[in-house]
Amino acid sequence: MSERTSSADSLRDRRVLLVDGAIALVLAVITVAGVGVELAGSPFVFPSPVGAYMLAVAACAPLVVRRSYPISASIAVLLVTACYHLVGYPGQAPALALFPALYAVAAYGTRIRSLVTAVALAAAWSVIPTLPPHPLPWTSWPILGPAIGMVWLAVVGATVRQSRLTARLGYENAAALAEATLREDLARERLGMAHELHDVLAHTISVISVQSSVALDSIDTDPAAARQAMATVRSLARRAIPEVRATLELLRNPGDADARNVPQPGLAQLPELAEQARDAGLTVELSVDVDDATIGPHLELIAYRIAQEAVTNVIRHSDATTVRISIRRAGTDLLVEIVDDGHGTDRPLKAGLGLTGMSERAAAVGGTVDAGFVAGGGFRVRAGLPGAPGDSADTAARRSPSDTRSLP
Repeated sequence: MSERTSSADSLRDRRVLLVDGAIALVLAVITVAGVGVELAGSPFVFPSPVGAYMLAVAACAPLVVRRSYPISASIAVLLVTACYHLVGYPGQAPALALFPALYAVAAYGTRIRSLVTAVALAAAWSVIPTLPPHPLPWTSWPILGPAIGMVWLAVVGATVRQSRLTARLGYENAAALAEATLREDLARERLGMAHELHDVLAHTISVISVQSSVALDSIDTDPAAARQAMATVRSLARRAIPEVRATLELLRNPGDADARNVPQPGLAQLPELAEQARDAGLTVELSVDVDDATIGPHLELIAYRIAQEAVTNVIRHSDATTVRISIRRAGTDLLVEIVDDGHGTDRPLKAGLGLTGMSERAAAVGGTVDAGFVAGGGFRVRAGLPGAPGDSADTAARRSPSDTRSLP
């Protein structure tokens, strides 16, 4: 990449040099012709015309580097012009080279004072024709006219420089904004992937750990229980593999939304989650009092993941024997509540990856998560998720008991 950039810069520099060389050549031809006209019409005695033509070409030569060294090129033209006048040649034809030179000072300079420098050089030139051997009045048009033209070109150059700087800043700001947006999108996408990996692996590994312990403890005394525990381990691993693989595919191809072909869980998978918790030794009470059709799949996924993470924390960190999972309406919000009967503590709650992930998921849809120890023992996670359309009063009144799914 650096070699390509260096090659492009080298090609651009060669093109600039060729363009400025062509400008210097054309202006040298015009200046030589102007010198010839001035010499032919002069009443003064002057040195050999060869010297005048050579000075005319010398005045245009610095224009080849006018973009790289604008001030140095302008000073060189000014000195040649002064030499032309002081030697005794009539007219000011070599001063033509000062016009593009002073434009370059203002247009390609690096600071705002470049315009002041260009005006100062134009003022310095206006002094030269007032000097012997052929002095002119400072207020004469042959001095004022070219001087005004030089200043005007310097102002044009400064305007072009400012426009170029504004355009470059706009481009840089747009590029920085695009890069920041891309980084934000990537960070959001990777955060979602991290959530998925954590949700799948943390829960699965926790249950596998419990079931493996059951199998080891009962392998000699109750082979059937050990066999059942290992069958649960195998089932969990098989279910987790496709989700992990799909998430890894997204990590490899972040922009490919079709890379995930594993259906996302929702409220319908909560009974399965409850069964896994029961396999880990917990008594689970599950109550889902909401019509699936009234909420979208994204909100279902968030509700499921919050419940899954809360149950995982109970398995991993709590000595609870019972956990209650409740999904219901709270006005227009969807309320997800998980409460266990573990032992409480007076220590301040320290949020880990699980609680942080639950809060981030809820915040993504404008919801909140409240987690803490319950007075008298136990731990509660409560999430309020807005955005799901509420049921009408008539619909709620007509809902049959079978609409409430409760697993003892």
